[in-house]
Amino acid sequence: MNFRIAPTAAVIGLIAVLTIGAGSHALRSVSAAQQTTPTATNPPAIVTGHPAALASRGSIRYSDLPPLAPRARRAIRSIPRRVPDFAQYLQALAALEAAPGTGAATLATVQASIAEAVGANFAGIDEPNSDCQCEPPDTQVAAGPSDVVEVVNVAMNVFDKSGNFLGAKSLNDLFGIGSNFSTDPRIRYDTQSGRWFISMLSLDNAKINLSHNSYFNLAISKSSDPTGTWTLYQYETPGSLGDQPGLGISNDKVAITGNAFSCSPSCNSNQFLGNEVLVIDKSDLVSGATSPRADFYPPPVDNNSFTILPAHEIAATGLALPDTLYMASVQYPTASSIVVFEVTGTPSGGKSHGTLISPTSRPIGALDIPPPAPQLGTSKQLIDSGDNRLQDAEWRDGALWVAGDSQCIPAGDSSARACMRYIEILTSSMTVNQDFDFGTSNFYYYYPSIALDQSDNLITAFSGSSSTTHPSAYVSSQLSTDPPNSLRAPAILAPGVAIYDGTRWGDYSGAGIDPSDQSTAWVAAEFSAPGSSANWGTEIAAVQAPIGASPSPTPTPTPGKLALSKHKFNFDRVKIGKVAVQNAKVRNIAPGTLIVTIQSGLAPPFSSPQSGQTLTLGYRQSATIAIQFAPVATGEQSETLRLTSNDPRNPSVAIAVRGNGRAP
Repeated sequence: MNFRIAPTAAVIGLIAVLTIGAGSHALRSVSAAQQTTPTATNPPAIVTGHPAALASRGSIRYSDLPPLAPRARRAIRSIPRRVPDFAQYLQALAALEAAPGTGAATLATVQASIAEAVGANFAGIDEPNSDCQCEPPDTQVAAGPSDVVEVVNVAMNVFDKSGNFLGAKSLNDLFGIGSNFSTDPRIRYDTQSGRWFISMLSLDNAKINLSHNSYFNLAISKSSDPTGTWTLYQYETPGSLGDQPGLGISNDKVAITGNAFSCSPSCNSNQFLGNEVLVIDKSDLVSGATSPRADFYPPPVDNNSFTILPAHEIAATGLALPDTLYMASVQYPTASSIVVFEVTGTPSGGKSHGTLISPTSRPIGALDIPPPAPQLGTSKQLIDSGDNRLQDAEWRDGALWVAGDSQCIPAGDSSARACMRYIEILTSSMTVNQDFDFGTSNFYYYYPSIALDQSDNLITAFSGSSSTTHPSAYVSSQLSTDPPNSLRAPAILAPGVAIYDGTRWGDYSGAGIDPSDQSTAWVAAEFSAPGSSANWGTEIAAVQAPIGASPSPTPTPTPGKLALSKHKFNFDRVKIGKVAVQNAKVRNIAPGTLIVTIQSGLAPPFSSPQSGQTLTLGYRQSATIAIQFAPVATGEQSETLRLTSNDPRNPSVAIAVRGNGRAP
């Protein structure tokens, strides 16, 4: 595919442009772990493309930016939810909206008290003070030594740690974007360098259907003071819109990732190209280099999964971070595996990349799109609870945690709800250590963020609602000593006060560890505020684990129902020296999760590539079981293949296998 590089004049406010070498399409070999489920495919090799031309946009002092005018309004600016198959997504939502379910719980019986939060607890940015009528807000928060910074679409507020307001600025002003379309901000405070990092996507026009170029924007503070000077950079994603960019930081690298959609004939084409990754030398960014070294991986870095999300890596003060930068992704619209990407090496900025991206796939429980969430006061205005893409990732002390939305049937419930999925991977062995959904009977949770404190306790903030509860902001935790695959009862940060009248929610919440007290996490989440037309608000709080008196039990999956396309395999008169193959489909035909294990019971001349594997299938999912017959002697031979499952009606299934070998 030919990618288009914009001329220098197209970059507004450009001070200096660095073009690093010529285009290169050298193929890099990458190792991928052997798959353990037939529903997951090995990640493809990573293809390198054009070297990164990172544009330095100089620096700007926070004090030089004009203050954000209260209730400054623009037209609603919401990029459509972009997914690889948008029509399929809409069909799935329509089916779920037809039967959203009803709740019977009250707020008091579902949530714990905010009294468990510590430190400050104060209002963040709301829709009237966000510099536009934007929805969703894309809530993010981070803490430095003295300050707390929240960013949303498309504003930035600075507070001290007592919640005192220090200033509000437009992110479009910070990046010099003007009135062009912008969205999807991310913020991180890097404890190692003592710097703030903010990223955001922008286009070259105020309207998506008139845009032809997309940009990753990156700002790095000159010190730990967010009200000081910021260094600005911009990178054009060649020929694509890098939707929902992620931001990750390791010891020596910074990564920005995006879901790449074609910008031909405009950035509204919605044609999915795959993932793209920009890797930048961290030391160059921290020093304010005019020409930071960078490697760009164009789409498709991986077109078998969706939303490659880089992890924010943290360590105790004074301890080094790993050079390896970790990223993760899952398939859309349903996933049975997670792919972890290790980014190693140093960005070269030359014809050949100095970095290498190596993927490893591991099986997980079925991860499906959640149903939309009801809310108090209306049966028609449902909350968009997102899809199954990953939304937050953090690495600490050898563990990579990721979180996102999911579908589950909570314990004691009979209907599928919007739940949250948490996955912990031990990166030394690439072992899935925890993999669980969290949900509450008759309730819906969505858009989780995560932070890991100095004791490796997990702290998470999110939103939730039901037919008896307005959309509210919550926080919860898992102590490192708690039982695995569990989350404590949530505490409410801010109760929703009205029917949410907008069309979008999310697309994510925020969380970050306090570098001055790494037992404390600062969190921010969305709730329904007074008003109408995208009436969202955000709440910020400093919290410490444990939150919740005791771990909440992991929802026990409702078992599915097993169906086989055939119960007998008959290989009739296969020549010696030849191999015959027959397939059978195993399907889950009922709501719930079907877990099927294919026993290792076949002996030569019969075999199955799936022998010994365990399959996790969501409702209406299927997998293929292949049986091979390779006779070495004439005559009839037979075997029995056994399946075991959590289907109480079919805990054990015998499959008869027969073959007849004949002379060549």
